[in-house]
Amino acid sequence: MSLPAITLRGLTGLLGVSRTTTRSLTRGLSVFTFHDVTDNPSPFQTAADVATPTEVFRSQVEWIARTFDVIDPVRIGGSGSLPSNAAAITFDDAWSGTFTNGFAILDELEIPAIAFLNYCGVDHGVDATALAAFERGFEAGFPDMSHRHDRPADPDSFRAFQGELVSESTINVWDGHPRFWFGSHLYWHVVSIGAKRTELEESYQRNAERLAELDNSVRFVSFPFGQPGDHFDDSHVATIQRLGAERLFSARSRVNRGPLAYLVDRTSMPTGDPSPGQALMNLLHRELLDRLGRTR
Repeated sequence: MSLPAITLRGLTGLLGVSRTTTRSLTRGLSVFTFHDVTDNPSPFQTAADVATPTEVFRSQVEWIARTFDVIDPVRIGGSGSLPSNAAAITFDDAWSGTFTNGFAILDELEIPAIAFLNYCGVDHGVDATALAAFERGFEAGFPDMSHRHDRPADPDSFRAFQGELVSESTINVWDGHPRFWFGSHLYWHVVSIGAKRTELEESYQRNAERLAELDNSVRFVSFPFGQPGDHFDDSHVATIQRLGAERLFSARSRVNRGPLAYLVDRTSMPTGDPSPGQALMNLLHRELLDRLGRTR
């Protein structure tokens, strides 16, 4: 770890415990992302670092609620003004624990959220990223569109490796709830870079058709993996916008400052560390490191 990064980690650790200081550093819209919420992660979830223990999750969302002005995510699609320290809670993928644990805890705390779903996982029980790791190893990286139709050679072993995806019946239990919404993570959990335009359109449309069956679906899209340039580019943004998405979301960790752009940045929360300092580190590190670099 570089000296600026070490310095930043120590600084955010001190600043994160102060609500006043945190709010002064995070004026704008902060969108936080989780994946599965479970105390029994699968081998894939552990290796991919996408499973947050229930008590860590509870501690994190309680801190968010104390520190920020948590809004209903659908407000991000509107043109109205947001609180000066607005925050929204989001989930990616189609993990069962998002609903059985994550939504249940948020409901208890009266905190709204949106889940971005890959319906291929719901329809076929296969997360393409988990399958790529199972069949070819983690070093193979994220799958592209050429692997969208892959299926496991050993389904039972794969399911044990992957973990439990959400069922349609569980989604339906939460559909219609006044606090929870559903957006699109595209149909296939693969990178958009390298995809043909028709393939991306199909991934959008197939997911949109399934989401249209829900009362609480909104035309929001989060790109799988979500790093601009690495996992999607401006041509993909233009295609999704043309198809009717009201707002797009990236995984570029930073506060959305000033007028809200069509592409909204989100910050992944740490899965094992509930400390406010680590959450603040994730939220601010890119912006502050950029500033440190410019002042050297």
